[in-house]
Amino acid sequence: MTELESRAFSVYYDANATLPAAEVFSRRRGNCMAFSALMVAMARELGIEAHFNQVMVPATWQLESEQIAVYRHVNVVADAGRGQRVIDFNFTGYSADYRQRQLTDAEAFARYYSNISMELLDNGDYREAHRYLQKALQLNPGDTTLWNNLGVIYRRAGEASRARSAYLIALQQDDENLSAMANLEQLSRAGGELALADNLSHRLTSYRRKNPYFWYTQALKAYRRGDYTSAADSAENAISIEDLDHRFHFLLGMARFRLGDSDYRGEFRTAMKLADSDVALSGYRRKMDLLGEEIAASPRRERRHPNRAPLWWWWH
Repeated sequence: MTELESRAFSVYYDANATLPAAEVFSRRRGNCMAFSALMVAMARELGIEAHFNQVMVPATWQLESEQIAVYRHVNVVADAGRGQRVIDFNFTGYSADYRQRQLTDAEAFARYYSNISMELLDNGDYREAHRYLQKALQLNPGDTTLWNNLGVIYRRAGEASRARSAYLIALQQDDENLSAMANLEQLSRAGGELALADNLSHRLTSYRRKNPYFWYTQALKAYRRGDYTSAADSAENAISIEDLDHRFHFLLGMARFRLGDSDYRGEFRTAMKLADSDVALSGYRRKMDLLGEEIAASPRRERRHPNRAPLWWWWH
């Protein structure tokens, strides 16, 4: 009996392992892109219709003030004849309500090469990072995040003029690309182009304050440093823009709990009602146990989204 047949086969998550499908299988590790490539290859070998799926997971870390390289979450949607299922490593940080779309193989492998490029960049290998990013752009020149990442490579290599050109191309294709906008703002300020930098900074502030995940990030930062009043205020701002994300309500509940505000129980109930997976709900129940709280969740609210994902397959 093979390991697959005995269910003894495991693949471990490694964020920095953008490996070919065969190596994921042999080395038992990989990141979401590498794991997805393995799953698509295996599914298609079995005659199962499968494609890469981009999940627009809110990347709150993109709001930091450093040069921003973009990674995006990719999983697999497969249909073995009984309806579509999502195949993923883990759905702890995943919501079926996140926007998502099918990727062509060319788009997916452009992401694959971009991931390798960023790993090489982290290791200081600018030449190879540039080579892989060029391969990605050959596959999908319309992907603005690839142009942003190319700018990051040039900036770290000391090629400010080329970095500027890459960021501008990204913004010409998508004038709301916040990552490219933030990177160009920093580059412009460092280069003495203060008028441009100030304009970009104003635009960034405007976009971010309309983004609930900006406020969620601010709330998380405040909570972690023990500023529970600011955490509650920022979480409330996030909820005022998007009130169906259970994480916003749970964080507000935690901030209010730390402040001794009795309203925290209502936010916990709302978070549990909105929880979009059994994993999220069980996580909240464990937290309630740790806090010594017994809060019964109301019947879970049915949430609808035009791009809602199909049902899930779990991979342990």
